[in-house]
Amino acid sequence: MGLILIIISLPFYFFFIHIGIIISIVGLLTIIIKKQKDFSKKIKEKRAKIIYHEIRYNFPVSEETFTLSKIFDVTPNLNSHKNWLTDAINAFEKEYRISKNKMFLYNRNHSAAKFPYISISIENMNYKKGENYIKAFYKSGNYKLICKYLNRRTITPLEEHLDTFTKLIEKQENKQKI
Repeated sequence: MGLILIIISLPFYFFFIHIGIIISIVGLLTIIIKKQKDFSKKIKEKRAKIIYHEIRYNFPVSEETFTLSKIFDVTPNLNSHKNWLTDAINAFEKEYRISKNKMFLYNRNHSAAKFPYISISIENMNYKKGENYIKAFYKSGNYKLICKYLNRRTITPLEEHLDTFTKLIEKQENKQKI
């Protein structure tokens, strides 16, 4: 739009110089304002993405998490966070069905959790390498909340085992903070 105004202003320089200057200035201002809006939109998307990646593990089904994920989604109809939650639950439950309790990492006497706490093989994550689905299940109750949000039934033995295991994780995290 701004470039069009500048082009239109060129013939006015020959006949009505004051109008040509005004139209050129309006065109330049239009270009500058558009660049500024694009720049601020990029910054907003970057900030939203950073905050989203920080809170999606601790608050996977909160309204704020979904709002932040929608800010940088490619299309308004795409809900990438819901897809991420579905992939996380699928990978987690698939690993549990295959390996049962071996996915939970303990120390030698099973009195504490051992980092990285939960292990999901890359095959069960559908070969998505950069995804840290397991972090979503470090907090007690997240598995149940995610399943409730996705309208899925929980696997009762997994839920019970995960509840006791998350207590060990929280105990281990508190030790590391001290």
